[in-house]
Amino acid sequence: MMDKKKTLYMIGNAHLDIVWLWQWQEGCQEVKATFRSALDRMKEYDDFFFTSSSAAHYEWVEENEPAMFEEIRERVKEGRWVIVGGWWMQPDCNAPGGGGNPLCARGCTDSVISGKSWE
Repeated sequence: MMDKKKTLYMIGNAHLDIVWLWQWQEGCQEVKATFRSALDRMKEYDDFFFTSSSAAHYEWVEENEPAMFEEIRERVKEGRWVIVGGWWMQPDCNAPGGGGNPLCARGCTDSVISGKSWE
């Protein structure tokens, strides 16, 4: 039997449904708390990586916690914080009515357009 060394990579990620059962202010607080936790883990562990997607989250942090936003920018430059996706907000593509519901499709399209245009 061959003994093969395998490597397992684990990357932190948080799927935050920021407007699901929360008012937007509470969702914003959850985003900031999650991002702060990820940044703190990066200070503790040099090999900790994190991904996040929703452009709305970054806009909220930029407007409400500019120092945290700059800290995130530094981690992005280091390659340890990876921006993924491109949605304005992570969608629930499994919503009732799904693919046959034109409003669901329109919402997903709008979210991608808004997310890709945010800078």
